[in-house]
Amino acid sequence: MPARTVARCPPSLGPSASAKSSGTRPTSWWATPDEAAFDMEQLDYDFHLFTEAETGQDSVIYHSRDGYRLAQVEPAPYRLGPVSIPLTVSSAPAPVLSVSEAVECLEATGMPFIFFADASTGRGSLLYHRYDGHYGLITPSR
Repeated sequence: MPARTVARCPPSLGPSASAKSSGTRPTSWWATPDEAAFDMEQLDYDFHLFTEAETGQDSVIYHSRDGYRLAQVEPAPYRLGPVSIPLTVSSAPAPVLSVSEAVECLEATGMPFIFFADASTGRGSLLYHRYDGHYGLITPSR
């Protein structure tokens, strides 16, 4: 696996923040993007963390303007199997961050979630704003 640089949000974007509550929800199941999108819709999720079946990559799927968007820890769009949903794939690797750095980035950008490679494990994780104002952290179970 090629070396990746650690991506950080510029410090001028916002103050440091810490998670008030970090309820973790482990997830680890292998699926195609079609299956992950179907489950995301059935569960009424805004995004869904899963392990993509063809590439073995920790991935997140979410709604985009033209259908769905897929982000992976190490993007491998050429290795995806056939997909029937309208799907675009991010070519950018997930930033390598600690959970506290991910909180800072989430606060600085105002985005609803951030997908990142956890600096301590290298696995894809997803930090998001919960409806109660706290944070949720979704991590793969293995």
